[in-house]
Amino acid sequence: MNRGFSLVLASFGLVLSSPRSGAVTLAEHGVARAVIVVENAANRLHATAAQDLQRHLQRATGAAFAIVDEAGARGVDPAFARLLVGAGRLSRAAGGDDSDLAAEAYRVVGRGNTIVFVGHDTGTSNATAWAVGSFLDRQLGVRWLWPGELGTHVPRAATIIVPDFDLTGRPALEQRRLRSRAEGAESDWLRHHQMGSRMTYRFGHAFNDWWEKYHETHPDYFAVPPAGERQPYPRAEWVKLRLGNPAVADQMIANWRAAGRPDNWNVCPNDGSGWDTSAAARAMDLPDRFTPEDIWRNKANLTRRFVRFWNGLIERMRAENPRVTLSTYAYSCYRNPPIDVKLQPGMVLGMVQGYAETDDWLKWHGTGAKMILRPNWWHLGGSAPHLPLQAQGAYFRTAEAHGMIGFDFDSLLGQWGNQGALYYLIARLSTRADLTVDDVIGEYAGAFGRAAPLIRDYLDYWEAFTRRIASPIPAGGDVSQNRDGLYETVARQLGVTGSTLAGTWVLLPYLYTDEVIAPAEAILARAAAVVAAEDAFSRRRVGYLQAALALLKEHREVVRLADKKRRKPGETNATLVRQIEVFEALRQKTTNEYGPIGFEETLPSRLKIQDPRQLEGR
Repeated sequence: MNRGFSLVLASFGLVLSSPRSGAVTLAEHGVARAVIVVENAANRLHATAAQDLQRHLQRATGAAFAIVDEAGARGVDPAFARLLVGAGRLSRAAGGDDSDLAAEAYRVVGRGNTIVFVGHDTGTSNATAWAVGSFLDRQLGVRWLWPGELGTHVPRAATIIVPDFDLTGRPALEQRRLRSRAEGAESDWLRHHQMGSRMTYRFGHAFNDWWEKYHETHPDYFAVPPAGERQPYPRAEWVKLRLGNPAVADQMIANWRAAGRPDNWNVCPNDGSGWDTSAAARAMDLPDRFTPEDIWRNKANLTRRFVRFWNGLIERMRAENPRVTLSTYAYSCYRNPPIDVKLQPGMVLGMVQGYAETDDWLKWHGTGAKMILRPNWWHLGGSAPHLPLQAQGAYFRTAEAHGMIGFDFDSLLGQWGNQGALYYLIARLSTRADLTVDDVIGEYAGAFGRAAPLIRDYLDYWEAFTRRIASPIPAGGDVSQNRDGLYETVARQLGVTGSTLAGTWVLLPYLYTDEVIAPAEAILARAAAVVAAEDAFSRRRVGYLQAALALLKEHREVVRLADKKRRKPGETNATLVRQIEVFEALRQKTTNEYGPIGFEETLPSRLKIQDPRQLEGR
């Protein structure tokens, strides 16, 4: 074993020496010296945690670790260590009492010849598995970079001796959510990063059904359009309310009463545009700032209107239930911090903001509201490397230090090959408060063996290019980072208008050109040469990043050909179909070789383009 590897292991509490008192020997010279015991084998969560422990220990040591139940443990050599997974008689007797653990809390105790893993599991959280994961992280140095075996970095150690320890942990944030399909290996990755929730606040656009329920009997509940517009606009679930009409607040409170006056009530406005232009609503705004057309079209600052409405609502509700809180977003035309009004106590805000600076977060924090980070940041970049690691990492740490009680990212789109470092960064920061942004980036690069410095160069290259792009950030209307950045400059040149949610895909061929991709390919080529004689994992991880860039080059052609205005002479729907077939064949081959990598959508739904394979005359 080389000296560098020994130092890494030592930093995680491993002892690579002869067994001694006050330590548990798990493996010696590649032979297992421990057995995994699941007292309640019927408990699916405990079984999952035990299998996690077994799989990672076997990969670290090359030894086979058995999983047995309580009866099976009685027949095991007494010299073997017992790794007790899940609460039960044996684990409690060994010091792993779970009776006082709060929801989502877990405990890991290593003492004598036993290690106990227990947790307070809930409907959305597997704290027993987090106990195992925390041990694998802190004691064995395991890193879950992306889903699947290749993305799991497990340091090799033929002998593992763990000193006595006692760790009780719990995710600091009440909610940790990265929206995803959460299937298979991706579900495992989310579990390893302690995604889950114990939060009782409810969010989501709250009035999507009001038009259907009330428009015939109470048309006065709904926004007044400017001249030339009408309701519903643009569709029924987006219709806005007439907040200056006291009957609207009366109906909300009546609905709350009918639900039993619960301690939390969701009042998040509907999505989209079409805001109320009535005189009563405009009297609640900053005076004489915006035309009715600007208000209707989502081009006004309506924060003052909403803060005044929420304040009146919660004052009335707290007279009936002093514990009540209101959940809403700081989003769209009400995302800017209030200027001359204060929030009443009891507000919980889902912050849908940009990441380029933190001033708005800090100003909202100054209002006394509880705050949840609810960004749309990961919709940027399409299938390409869009990696604002330092900016998003710094924002996350600032939010964490100033009132953040949870996060809900919309969405983890699964572009693991090109954007996985960003997913890993946020997930890891949420789990390990002791790590800096640079620490986490170093962990990611460190999994590539001797190529680690080059992988850091690779990430730095894409981060610098991401700053040059300066994509507007979707937050219920785009937040511009730089009108002279590449994104907005190229969009003007090509006549691409509308939300960045679609534009990020449309511009893919014109931002990520061969000239842009070539320097990144050159860095990876040097990395591949450095690890050519190293372990298979280091080689294949470099290959994984190379494969993601190769897929990007084929995918951007699909996107270009899908836009008939951008086709070259002679290119037709048939050309597009052939390109889709080339791309999908490469994607399938790459996925079979490397595991999850991304590019699940050939033509993203945001492009609103019919699949040409269904067209006549292909």
